[in-house]
Amino acid sequence: MEIIEDIKGQTGMPDALICQVMKVPLSTLGRWRRRKRENHPLLNRPGPKKAEPFDPSALDAEIRLLGHGVKRSAGTTKLYGRYQGSLSRRDLSRMVGQVRHDSVADHRRDLRRIDWLVPRVVWAMDVTEYDLGGAGRVHLHNTQVEMTTQN
Repeated sequence: MEIIEDIKGQTGMPDALICQVMKVPLSTLGRWRRRKRENHPLLNRPGPKKAEPFDPSALDAEIRLLGHGVKRSAGTTKLYGRYQGSLSRRDLSRMVGQVRHDSVADHRRDLRRIDWLVPRVVWAMDVTEYDLGGAGRVHLHNTQVEMTTQN
């Protein structure tokens, strides 16, 4: 809207010509101007307006209880069925996507860190077997353990 107004002010071109160059329908420009005069938002979200109130903290708790995978969350459609009168599918999808992203990031971060629950516990073991021919076999068990010092 501001770009079109700037072009009109600098060049004095008619609205129809500016709209043709900008590939914006003239009716859209008229609608934007009317909305600006009436102090309404220039663009409205598509779809019916949601009227039913809801508790965002309860919705957030329900979203966190869903089964989140890497790309999808199980139960989102059923959850939308309960909140469709008060929340758009797009908004719910955005909220679920954010929680899923956080959940997957936390899980991946936990895979990179070892938390010791019990001291002196084996956390890595590599079994290797050497065949010595007629002399038999040697089995090596390489282990890595946490060593703690006691005061």
